[in-house]
Amino acid sequence: MKRIGILFLSFAISFGLLLFFAKNQLVFASSDRGSVSQTVTSKVLNQATYGSQVSGDTQETVDIILKPQNGSALENYVYNTVTPGSSQYRKYVTASQFGRLYGSAAVGQAVIKYLNGFGLHSSLSNDDLIIQTTGATSKIESAFQTSIYQAKYRGRSFRAAKKNPSLPLQYSNKILGVLGLTTYNTLTTNVQKLPSSLSKSGSTQNTLSSYPSSPQSFASRYNLNQLYKEGLTGAGQQMDIISLADFNPADAYSYWKALNVSVPSNKLNVINVDGGSGWDGSDETSLDVEQSGALAPQAKINVYIGPNTDTGFFDALSTAVNQDKAAQLSVSWGESETEISQAVSQGVETPVYAQIFNLIFEQASAEGISSFVASGDQGAYDATKDAATYDLAVDNPADSPFVVAAGGTTIPFSETLSDGTNISVKNERAWSWDYLYSYFDKKGLSSTASGLADYFVGGGGGFSKFFATPRY
Repeated sequence: MKRIGILFLSFAISFGLLLFFAKNQLVFASSDRGSVSQTVTSKVLNQATYGSQVSGDTQETVDIILKPQNGSALENYVYNTVTPGSSQYRKYVTASQFGRLYGSAAVGQAVIKYLNGFGLHSSLSNDDLIIQTTGATSKIESAFQTSIYQAKYRGRSFRAAKKNPSLPLQYSNKILGVLGLTTYNTLTTNVQKLPSSLSKSGSTQNTLSSYPSSPQSFASRYNLNQLYKEGLTGAGQQMDIISLADFNPADAYSYWKALNVSVPSNKLNVINVDGGSGWDGSDETSLDVEQSGALAPQAKINVYIGPNTDTGFFDALSTAVNQDKAAQLSVSWGESETEISQAVSQGVETPVYAQIFNLIFEQASAEGISSFVASGDQGAYDATKDAATYDLAVDNPADSPFVVAAGGTTIPFSETLSDGTNISVKNERAWSWDYLYSYFDKKGLSSTASGLADYFVGGGGGFSKFFATPRY
């Protein structure tokens, strides 16, 4: 009798659990769902070539970005922290304090509970705005009611959720966007190199010979030596560098040693996010680390390296902001607003992609982190590098109101090239290659697409189509 009772009780419990999971699966599969935005446009998804469906046991990582609470209060707070006379002037918050004030912890925990029902593993970030969920593709497809395929567009291979993903309505309307279901991206480094014809022109001097080619000459030109004399060498400070390409730390130490720049032996701390990245673009990472490290020789540098995907870029950036180790953050990667929106014509809608990255830079500002982002290297025609269009465009994320868009300058110099072309720049000014136009014309660069692109090289800038003019 006792054994029969135990079996009956076990059966009753099992039946009850089946009813519970069946009930929840019905809820998960109900029509009362809402679409969630991906950081890829319908143009890419509609024009991509699709292959086989991704294997169901492939491990995926997806980020769900929640809408912040009190968005207008957050914006006011950030502006107040940099407004002299405000009671909040220079009073910054930590990542966890930011979460309590502006995060969505209750929503995040509810979404995590929903995802757990599909066997996914999820966690909520310190700022209570980012849910990172990992698990098999089949489980992610079930949770978002979509299918993920191998795809190709513009020569790039990626994974794509062909059907728009969705979540139960009580969650979907509280989500800003989802990263990782589709991995297409066009992020590129903002490194511009001289045309090969110019670098091999046999000019009387190297065309860059008059530029501040070493940290010491840069420091001399921009009066940093006096700061060094006063002991302001970066000691006790940390800076964050976000990159999407690996690099060799030993090269940086060799560079500093060769230039007699004294640095701490533990100056570099490399943090690989989501497994790190490959070497494509490593010159960008090396350049950022070596130059910034030389100008602030005693400062420590945290290098956050993520995969060259939307998710990898966001995870590297959000990891740095949520760890909140540094007061300065540097990013030299980006893409044009035109490319993000995939709108060759005018009339660009504000994409969720830009909103998501703008939010994390806004959080950085609230924490007192100054973000410096490369402005782009195609002047007012940023889309020439990735969208092959000549409409006016600026670079993202340099377009964010919460970052300092940093570009270069051309300093005074004169030179005569081997073909007789005279170059003369009398005053320091915003960087561009307009002084080389006569040389380009002689070389016939305007007759080819690749050559024509050299005419548009220069420091990025212009009016954003995504963000209104900031208060300042």
